[in-house]
Amino acid sequence: MLLLALMPLCLQAQKVINERWPLPANKSLILKFDHARTIQLKGWDKPEVEVRAVVQINGGRHNDAFQLTSADQGNGLQITSLFREEKVTGSSPDDCNGSQAIWNYNSDNKQRIICMEITFEVWLPQEAALKLETISGDVIATNLKGSLDLKSISGFIDVSLPAAQQAELSLKSVTGELYTDLEMQILNKKDEIPIVGYEMKGMLGKGGTPVRLETISSNIYLRKE
Repeated sequence: MLLLALMPLCLQAQKVINERWPLPANKSLILKFDHARTIQLKGWDKPEVEVRAVVQINGGRHNDAFQLTSADQGNGLQITSLFREEKVTGSSPDDCNGSQAIWNYNSDNKQRIICMEITFEVWLPQEAALKLETISGDVIATNLKGSLDLKSISGFIDVSLPAAQQAELSLKSVTGELYTDLEMQILNKKDEIPIVGYEMKGMLGKGGTPVRLETISSNIYLRKE
């Protein structure tokens, strides 16, 4: 009975945002999601983008500090997640638990404790060109055939591609490892792999679609879909 009573409270602590934007074939998609736990990128056959964000900030007390904004960049659509720190007042370490990260914001000389638990699911056209930047998010991409430029500072990057995909690859991790089960031709093979900062250049098939994956402190996984 206690668990049943607590479940609605957990759901209430989360804010769920669902938004859609048209994305015609001649436009690319740019995503800037600084803070995230996971970012799942999924291809579909619709000429539009859907973003679903599940947000919990300071135990749900400051969920309204999170915003999604969009801007037309001419040949691309940019979607950005924003954190409005001025909306956070009266935060304390009690708002956090062991699974959440803590940031102190003091750009206005006011110290705040920010505990964020944010996950994203993004559906986009399979053939769309995609660029993603995140600080903390683990990135998982499936069913995508367009050019990819994915970068995370501290999260891993996990991309699945069809075995027959023709692609030009650039894979870079500063302190992590690179893993793949795809048959790829390595263009800059070294006798000794550098301790840090190795950027592997390669091709799938005869090359073609650019795929650039970069993380600073985690691993890159390139899988056969």
